[in-house]
Amino acid sequence: KFLDDEGNFIGNSVIAEIYLNKIMDLCHAKNVNVFIISTPLHPGLVKRIPLQATEYYQYIIAKDVKNRDGIKFLDFSEMHFDVSCFGDANHLNAKGSEIFTKYLLSNLPVLRM
Repeated sequence: KFLDDEGNFIGNSVIAEIYLNKIMDLCHAKNVNVFIISTPLHPGLVKRIPLQATEYYQYIIAKDVKNRDGIKFLDFSEMHFDVSCFGDANHLNAKGSEIFTKYLLSNLPVLRM
């Protein structure tokens, strides 16, 4: 959550960053490959995400994710889906999930580590 109830930017979660790194460290120690997927975003949500949050997200991905062995970042956040494919501002509904899953499955050979 990066907005308060009035829609003001309240910051990013340092705790989430710490746990993301712990999860990636554990997977690396156990020789487990990780795919981090940024899913499609609701068009209305994109307009509401503060620039500070977007910049911080891009910074974390560049600093903590992209340069790690065994971690693959897949960004589908700009993949266009009709609003009818979303259950709410953050999640695809059954229709959107089915479309997105079929897309991922049809492209899995390309997604190998």
